[in-house]
Amino acid sequence: MPLAFPSVGIQNIEMRLKRAVAVSESPFSYEQQVYEHQGARWECEVTLSPLSYAEARSVQAFIVALKGQSGTFTFGHPLTT
Repeated sequence: MPLAFPSVGIQNIEMRLKRAVAVSESPFSYEQQVYEHQGARWECEVTLSPLSYAEARSVQAFIVALKGQSGTFTFGHPLTT
């Protein structure tokens, strides 16, 4: 079950969509072949506002609860509607 991102102040966010695309290039003709695979994921960089001790502990608990790469979480773009 995906976890919810903690409700803390977000100062800035940059989101981008990364698709699984591979390129193969001939060393002789420099002709390229592009392979568009099915995979895609969202990546984001988040800058948090200064946190209180309790907020920082909730973010730490959230990260621990993800259990490394095995966990998932829900997260929308909080600076847009």
